[in-house]
Formats: sequence, C-alpha cells, structure tokens
Amino acid sequence: MHKILVVEDDDTLSAALEFSLTDAGYSCSVAGTFKSAGRILEEGNTINEYSLLIFDVMLPDGNGYELLKMFRDKGVKLPVIFLTAVSDEDSIVKGLDLGADDYITKPFRNAELLSRVRAVLRRADAGNIQTGNKDENASDSARNIISYRDLRVDTTASKVFLLDEEILLSASEYKMLLYFLQNQGICLTRSLILEKIFDESGNFVDDSALYVYVNRLRDKIGDLKRKEPYIRTVRGIGYRMEKV
Repeated sequence: MHKILVVEDDDTLSAALEFSLTDAGYSCSVAGTFKSAGRILEEGNTINEYSLLIFDVMLPDGNGYELLKMFRDKGVKLPVIFLTAVSDEDSIVKGLDLGADDYITKPFRNAELLSRVRAVLRRADAGNIQTGNKDENASDSARNIISYRDLRVDTTASKVFLLDEEILLSASEYKMLLYFLQNQGICLTRSLILEKIFDESGNFVDDSALYVYVNRLRDKIGDLKRKEPYIRTVRGIGYRMEKV
C-alpha cells in the first residue's frame, strides 16, 4: 500500500485530503506545519515509509518550496505534488526547478487530486521498476539506447545525456521526451500530450501549465538556444519533434 504524507495547515482541507486518500486505498499521514514535517524528515526510517509527498506552498512557519529544498538536500527523492492558490507561470517554474512532479491549484475537485496522485505514483513505480533490476554497467548493445542528434536516452537506467553530459529531468519531462522521440515528425496536439503524459483523461492540466512543462524540457535539452529547435510549436495545435 502506498503511504502519502500531506503537509497542509488548513485543518478542514487536510481532514478532507486524509479522508479522500484513505478512502481511495492509500495510507495517509498529515502534518500542519513546516516544523512538524521537518521532524518526520529527521526520523529517517519514518520518511522511507512514504511513496509520495503533498505540500501546501503556504505554511504558517515557512513554505512548501523551502520544505522541498530541505527534503532534497537530505537526499529524499520521493515524488512531490504542490498544492497552491497561486497558478502563475513563475510559481510553477519555481516548483519544477526544485524537483516537484506536479502542481495542483486550489480549489480543486477530489477526482482531480486522486487522478494526479495516481499519475505521479504510476510514473514513480515505473521508474523504480525500470531502474531497480538493471545493470548500469552493461554494454550499450545490452541496453536500450535512443539517440537523437546531440541527445542520448538510456531507457535502462532512465538517464538522459546531452553531448555526453547527463541532464536531470523530472518524471513528467522524461516521459514527455520519450513520447516526442517515439513520435518524430508527428504533430502532437496539446490534448493528446495531456492525455498521454499527465492524466488518463487529460482534463486536469491546463494549457498554461503544459506550456511551462514543455518549455522546461526544451530549456534542459538546449532547444531554447538553437536556431533549429528539436521541438517546435505548431501554433494553435500543439508540438512536433523534427524527424532525424
């Protein structure tokens, strides 16, 4: 059973989150402050029991960004979803830069929350399976390597290299890159990307958030500096990765 830590200071919302997650079959713990979440982090054996972290951005004694940075600095690599009342591009980018996996804007529907949780856990589980039973020292011939111009994706180890230098992608960015690579030369509509990458129904990530995700991926693979980018915007439709 997946165990989820929710850090939310609103007692009504935290109780609703705990009920919804428990009713959906998850084990759930709730912390109301930055300090109480920090105490859980200090108990190393306790934090290792969790599969997912859900952080409110605004806390009475700190904020979710600082909390995530503290967790990452301590080596905690668990997936993270932010809850926030602010949905501007800068806030989303800041969360993604710190290593968040998803971003939910308040108010949200229960179905939306559970769908996002399932999607993030599904990606995390797939990554664990993909990397947990493979030999990272195996030769290229024994590995699954996708090469595209200056990019090389090792799907055995879930690693991406740009000019032989490893670049770090979030789970969503990695899955999106694979989806583009598998569909070179094809215009992928925004709704199709949302459906395949973020959610089974595609109803819960809006266009502005998708724009941020795609731009973050393009920045990391060096596209924003290229005269001939790998991934192009097809105005009014979606995106296309140029075919090699």
